[in-house]
Amino acid sequence: MGNSSSAPWVRLSFCVPSALMEAALAWVEGEESLGAETRELADGEVAFQLYFSVENSPEAPAQRLSHALGVPVAVQIESVADGRWEEIYYQGLAPFPVGERFIIYPGDAPGSEAQREDRIALWIPPGRAFGTGDHATTQLCVRFLERHVQRGNRVLDVGTGSGILALVAASLGAARVVAVEVDPEVACVALENLRRHRVGAVVELVEGTTQSVSGCFDLLAANLRSGLLMESMADLAFLLRPGGMAVLSGILIPEANEVQTAALGRGLEVTAQASSGEWVALELVKPC
Repeated sequence: MGNSSSAPWVRLSFCVPSALMEAALAWVEGEESLGAETRELADGEVAFQLYFSVENSPEAPAQRLSHALGVPVAVQIESVADGRWEEIYYQGLAPFPVGERFIIYPGDAPGSEAQREDRIALWIPPGRAFGTGDHATTQLCVRFLERHVQRGNRVLDVGTGSGILALVAASLGAARVVAVEVDPEVACVALENLRRHRVGAVVELVEGTTQSVSGCFDLLAANLRSGLLMESMADLAFLLRPGGMAVLSGILIPEANEVQTAALGRGLEVTAQASSGEWVALELVKPC
């Protein structure tokens, strides 16, 4: 290896049809990339770019990705020669609004001159943990929290990923937020983001499942795949106080009825359904 200025980074680029975006995201989440970026193209495709150190660049990515998606996918592999890749990468990512009240800066905290007065700023570097804020399932959860979090609330964030929903709840005035994450590596990423925002007095990170959580919560947000939501439904219903509200996101439209049936079977009532593209979020209440 040469010094840090002689191509220490590798960039993988590929495009998939939008219908395969979720399968591609699942593959990306399994790769140990230093950063990942997606961009929707005008022709109905989604472009992906992943960055790796040379030492950790994946083997046979096109073959493995094609196998995971069930269709041939061409993967372009390039060396990135600038040793300041990480800084340049973050500088190239534009901030974007989330919900009605937040703006996400994909990198370090912005200077005061760069912040918008009309939105609450969060800074979350893209990486291995899901939830930088741009995905529809995250957006649906943020909008629910914006409508329902009140000062003094106790909020549970199940499958916290990057910690974004816990940060949103804390920023909106929740008195206590418990963020649950089963993946130890992702939990470390969430902890870094929580520390970056100095919310340790409000947000507790629990590495484990809903079985690891105790207490009773006014609001609950679970952004998980439908199968996990249904597996966890008994715990979610138990942890929600009578009169408490929940949002379940990460549900594809064809799966919504099955998730709704599971929720009803645990005594939860569906009060609303929000959608974005192919995704649905169910809003629920636990009767008093």
